[in-house]
Amino acid sequence: MTRAAVLVRELYAIQSRLREAFPSRRFSLDGKLVGDLGEVIAAEKYGLELVDNPSTKGHDAIRVSADGSLNRVEVKATQVETNRPVIAFSPTVLDDPPDELIVLVIQVDGSVEQAYNRPASPILAELRGAGGQQRTIALARIRKVGAILGHDGSRRRAE
Repeated sequence: MTRAAVLVRELYAIQSRLREAFPSRRFSLDGKLVGDLGEVIAAEKYGLELVDNPSTKGHDAIRVSADGSLNRVEVKATQVETNRPVIAFSPTVLDDPPDELIVLVIQVDGSVEQAYNRPASPILAELRGAGGQQRTIALARIRKVGAILGHDGSRRRAE
């Protein structure tokens, strides 16, 4: 057996274990793996409840706020493997926007950087793309918007 074949077998074994641990996610190796990983990492890190259907329109999870209300949370994840990473949103996100947005950057060593964890509306207002098409925003822009917002999404006052 070639080295590649051995590594692919290990990768599928890991995929199987992830599916057993988080049965509502598929961890497809053809494009959805990083997104699914981001969702389960966010759920564990921030105490979110993942929706049972991963293709639920407009959100991936629910967060119960301090007052008991339910906030719909969209989770986006990426790896920094390019010079200009971009986060993509389906065209339906503007039809039924989430209350909150969490953007994570998964590093090759398994660590996770939180790029954004605030109300979704400031980021959704920045999305680029024509109607009916996938909308995108640069990770650098997400970080910049997050840096000028308070945790509740309001603009920070100059000091």
